[in-house]
Amino acid sequence: MTVCIVDDNALVNSQLKLLLAQAGITDTLAFTDPREALHWCMASPPELVLLDYNMPEMDGLAFLDELHRHDSTRDVPVAMVSGWAVESMRRKALQAGAIDVIGKPFVAEEMALKVSNLLRLGNLRRKLTGSVELLESAAAVTEHELCQPDGAVIELMDRMLAIRSDRSGHSMLRTGLYAAAISAHLGLNETQQSLLARAAPFHDFGAWSVPSADGMRKLPVEPSRREALRKQPVLTSQVFGGHRSLVMRMAAQIALSCHEHWDGSGAPYGLAGEAIPLPGRIVAVADMFEQMTCIQPGGRAGLPAESAVAVIHADEGCQFDPTVVAAFVLALPTIQVLMQRQREAAAPTASH
Repeated sequence: MTVCIVDDNALVNSQLKLLLAQAGITDTLAFTDPREALHWCMASPPELVLLDYNMPEMDGLAFLDELHRHDSTRDVPVAMVSGWAVESMRRKALQAGAIDVIGKPFVAEEMALKVSNLLRLGNLRRKLTGSVELLESAAAVTEHELCQPDGAVIELMDRMLAIRSDRSGHSMLRTGLYAAAISAHLGLNETQQSLLARAAPFHDFGAWSVPSADGMRKLPVEPSRREALRKQPVLTSQVFGGHRSLVMRMAAQIALSCHEHWDGSGAPYGLAGEAIPLPGRIVAVADMFEQMTCIQPGGRAGLPAESAVAVIHADEGCQFDPTVVAAFVLALPTIQVLMQRQREAAAPTASH
């Protein structure tokens, strides 16, 4: 996502989106809740934030301070927006780290020029500092840095998921391995594949926030549980976002993006196409295949691999990125070997 708009007034958000669209900037996402926007930014850093100065509960200065407190969002440029852009307010905003202050009411041509210039400034800053996306930065870290302290956390997650028992930890780990196999056919290097394999198992950790009861699978789904399911990716990102570990930061990004759909019909933000981060698009396919082929609740066998592949093909271009689906097909022989090895490793040892 390119531009993140944060204003508690939904009408102002709509006006800004329209002005930017008229200037050819359509890659935008707007929030009325600054805390929700902050969690999203930490998991998927935007290229620019347009931030309202005066908001209830969390004003623009507090938002900016928290945004720049984290490594992943420290360099995200922010333009403060205010209907009373007096000199004292402008000074406070700039001292807090804002790049510019834009006054209301908006002037369409001025807004377009300022946002375009700020986006170019952000791109130049990233080039000068060598800042790259999270997957690319993985190439510069060692395997030891990737592993610590996440191995112990994955083991803990395995036990927690076993308690909920909708899916086992082994199933989640297989999702990570499948995602890594797919990513290899998309040109990611071995270190990046390892990062993805370790982060993907955390993507549904927010399931712990959804009430678990014997009847929770019954239809129709109650409104309270439907709302809990909608918020689950955001809650997961809150757990892992802003962490020093690349694995945890990647997990937060995947959690927020793997339930989005290529055609824009997914959740929680309705992102579409390449606005959805690549790790999320990869895990969406890997996790769907694992969910369909794993042992189902009650001990029922999952679908045969060829049937699961057919289901994924049917949603190509709708739920799934066609390029990722093509990579998945190429990776299928490797995935089937991994599937067999993981199931053998997870099987209980026979007693004598």
